[in-house]
Amino acid sequence: MSIFPGCEKSVHDLNPSARVCSEQHCDQFTESETFHQDCNTFGKGHPLYPVSTSQCINTKSPHDIKEPVNGEWGWSCPDGYALQRCYCCCSCLANGTPVAIPGGTKAIQLFNQGDEVSVAKYGKEGLSWHTGIVEFSSGSDAGSVATMIFVDCVDGRQLIASIDHLFLLATGKLKRADRLVPAMDQLMSAEGLPIDIKGTHSGKWTKGLHHIATSPSKNLTLDDHLINSAGIVSGDYYLQINQKKLIESGIMDGPESSPAHGSADYAEQHQHLAVSTVSAILAGTNPDDVNTPDGFEHFNPTSTIPIPEHAASFLTEAQAHDILTNKDAEFNDIHISAGEDAIEYLIKVFKGFYPDIQILLDYHSEKFNAYAFEIYETRHIVICGGIARLKGLYSQGYKFIMAQMIARLLRRKPFGDRCFTYVGAADFYATSEVFRNVFFLAGDDLSNGVLDQMKMVFKLISPKNSAGNPND
Repeated sequence: MSIFPGCEKSVHDLNPSARVCSEQHCDQFTESETFHQDCNTFGKGHPLYPVSTSQCINTKSPHDIKEPVNGEWGWSCPDGYALQRCYCCCSCLANGTPVAIPGGTKAIQLFNQGDEVSVAKYGKEGLSWHTGIVEFSSGSDAGSVATMIFVDCVDGRQLIASIDHLFLLATGKLKRADRLVPAMDQLMSAEGLPIDIKGTHSGKWTKGLHHIATSPSKNLTLDDHLINSAGIVSGDYYLQINQKKLIESGIMDGPESSPAHGSADYAEQHQHLAVSTVSAILAGTNPDDVNTPDGFEHFNPTSTIPIPEHAASFLTEAQAHDILTNKDAEFNDIHISAGEDAIEYLIKVFKGFYPDIQILLDYHSEKFNAYAFEIYETRHIVICGGIARLKGLYSQGYKFIMAQMIARLLRRKPFGDRCFTYVGAADFYATSEVFRNVFFLAGDDLSNGVLDQMKMVFKLISPKNSAGNPND
């Protein structure tokens, strides 16, 4: 199973001690109905969403992995093996993508197992197309919201794919959608000609996603696993789930030489582009002018939720800016949804105890802050996306930030003119009141985790801005 670099990273962002399942287990599990139901229901189309499963590990050395067996008492591990919780990850191409078949094209979601599909061999003589057979076909229906990459080419071709979808470059190497560099990388057309890339954009896709694969081969090669998708050569699902092996064989480059779309390293390496957390385009191009297909909506890197001037904030704006610009602060790229998923879950938990407070996550905002305010007698909390993406900040830190912002709205003394509880007092009420209400049975790991993670956050603030605010 691919762990380049997203699946393992996505799993560890969810829980640093969690593990990716063995390639053997994920290769089987990702073809199951349960896996795709979970991707559609819980992952809501997020690429690389970690789906929980279990494999059997030998309790003694060499700790090899086996699959569960269906015995007298249902599914269980063979003797000497114990269940081990692990994760595999979701991915796909957008529904509606035309894929070449002998004599024409077919929308990718219409493929069934046993259907014919045009596949290519690639070598010194270039591309050689012939007929292959689809051995695997699965995906999700329209309606679910998926995070995808929109690839916009100079010649007018366009494609929407998951972040880990593989494209064949004009150099003969494979590259992931989230690593493509406009005005530098060239895709390969079905005729074997180079295609210049104008821009890449992250956004929401609402019309479903799908993937197909031909039969696995004993020796991993590109042969018979290259398909013609909208006139662009890309890899099938079999290549997609074997990216680690592709890197080892030199067919694609590793993450150290190709940073992720939207990351600080990507922007640093490709200064000929205008790079935000959600797009990479030629400098001087307005992303709002890009003509995108129906069903795709650009993410907005600026806050889409208006924050009143009088709002209480978790940090001062100067402190928040320090964190965003600190070289020691590392942020996940916008496609890694572990922080988003955790905060959205915690919002539901907190709402059970504080139903009158509206809590929103503005995930695509680049800011690192949270705000509390009251409008028309309704109390609101907005959590900005930087909080969800800061590396080293996990569920304990999210719990404290949300609890602290709730405490600001409880009007516990002492409070200021706007009736927001002062910061220091809100820290106290967050742990002594809000935590006791919401996490009554939590152990010491919650308090210790909060302390460690808040120390990490505040170390990123400059000495100039780390002093307290005498007015709050």
